[in-house]
Amino acid sequence: MGTNNPHQCIESFKDALRRAGLEERRADISPGVMAHRLRPRAFLHYLLLTAYYPTAAVAWILGSVNAILYFTLGAGGVVVPAHIWLMLYVDAAALQVGLYFYNRRHNVSPHEKKGSAGVAGSAGLATAQGSYFSFGSGMRSSAAL
Repeated sequence: MGTNNPHQCIESFKDALRRAGLEERRADISPGVMAHRLRPRAFLHYLLLTAYYPTAAVAWILGSVNAILYFTLGAGGVVVPAHIWLMLYVDAAALQVGLYFYNRRHNVSPHEKKGSAGVAGSAGLATAQGSYFSFGSGMRSSAAL
């Protein structure tokens, strides 16, 4: 299913909203008010999507607090032998890769072929990370002016 023009892309996203149990949203009703109308699984999906960025912010704050405590007070973590750490790291990496390929079954990107592994999109995302970072740092420096 290739997308050739913006109209087809918009229609594809509208179709994805219909499949998720949402019709086109009215501008005068907030998404939170409409959330109670969703089916339970769609509501869970909505809840997880809306909770992602706040939990990421909490993780950044806790990571910063952890770094400050480490650098100022010398507080340290648990000492783990290298072979145990490597085992846990490899297990976590294998689980992440396995979940990635398992979840590719639910690919709803209109610009990728059906059944693709999404390697092109992942490579594009990895390539664009530097652009996002430089754009964000430029926004911060211009906001300080």
